[in-house]
Amino acid sequence: MRQEKNYQVEVDNFSSQSFDEIALAFTRNSTPITQILHQFNVPASSVVIFDLGPCSDVKQYAVSGLVGGERKFTTGDVDADPVGCDDIVTIRDSALAVHRNVR
Repeated sequence: MRQEKNYQVEVDNFSSQSFDEIALAFTRNSTPITQILHQFNVPASSVVIFDLGPCSDVKQYAVSGLVGGERKFTTGDVDADPVGCDDIVTIRDSALAVHRNVR
């Protein structure tokens, strides 16, 4: 029996902004509790990958970037794609524009 693929969200910081923290909050279909994953000290021009567990169990997620405790961007709530299971969130300099692509 083949194991189910895990849902991954890649955050590409293509901006000139460094972040003290990139946080990803997500919910699962199997539990109502929101879980939060963190990556600290994210420099400009870097990539962070979050593994959220089995694709079919991921319901929704949101990514935020923080500097000095202040949120500089957020994706807002994103419904998970149980078929694609790999999303890319790209941060750019134009007023910290955030774009989401599904692989």
